[in-house]
Amino acid sequence: MISGILPVAPNSIVTELFHNFESMPNWNPNVIKCQILQKIDAATDVSYQISKSGGPVSSRDFVTLRHYKAKSDGTHILAAVSVKHTLKPPNQPKLT
Repeated sequence: MISGILPVAPNSIVTELFHNFESMPNWNPNVIKCQILQKIDAATDVSYQISKSGGPVSSRDFVTLRHYKAKSDGTHILAAVSVKHTLKPPNQPKLT
């Protein structure tokens, strides 16, 4: 869990991280690709993301169920959990 205070309106963060998810590679140098695989409702989707490799860590891909909620007390929650999806089956390890 990451929690913090940023000097911007919460709606602008939600717009970039949730609604404009597929444009993340334009501003995040650690991301190669972002794709929405399935829209479940206005606040829930299944996404696919590929990270760049760096140092000893190789490139990774992730399929996640994402959900966003704005609470009445002003708290904004963006949650994600790893899932399996038929559009992106698990990659098979490459044998050398």
